[in-house]
Amino acid sequence: MARELDQIILAPLARDLDSLEHVQEIRKDYERRLKQLDPEIEHLQNTFRNIPLKTPALKKSLDNLLELWNELHTQSDLHKDRLKLLDMSLMGLEENENFISEIESKLAANTALPSFVEGLQTVYNQLTDIQEQITQHQPQIDKMNDAADQLGRMGVPTKVLADLKSLHTNIGRLNTRWVTICNTIAER
Repeated sequence: MARELDQIILAPLARDLDSLEHVQEIRKDYERRLKQLDPEIEHLQNTFRNIPLKTPALKKSLDNLLELWNELHTQSDLHKDRLKLLDMSLMGLEENENFISEIESKLAANTALPSFVEGLQTVYNQLTDIQEQITQHQPQIDKMNDAADQLGRMGVPTKVLADLKSLHTNIGRLNTRWVTICNTIAER
């Protein structure tokens, strides 16, 4: 179980929501099988308690087993938390990408200013509406950035650092586009 968990943790980070779903299913299956071993661990502890002459070697073996058992649960829970943050990051990346593309299209459609008052008022109303949408969407951008930052601070195995850097690069590009549309709307 320890070797299997190492393989699960060292697997490349998912780059999209579909592959993340597959990784989460693998983790859930692992946790289910780990939980199925609980009765065996409990049985070993009970058996040890009932041994009249406990040797230091037996005690040490049991302690080592229980330490490994607890470490498996800790590492599995930590990986679960990483996957939750990765899910929030990837979900945010996808949703924010769509939103930003939509706003960029709206801004691109408003390049020429009309020369009459009613037309200017219409453009002003459209820009005000876009500004309101941007303001309302800011928490989703913040949530995505926070999740990615927390994932980076949690630490990932060295083997998947390149995947984490790639995620941060994609989020950085999206943040640049976000700042650009915020500046564009302010200038207009």
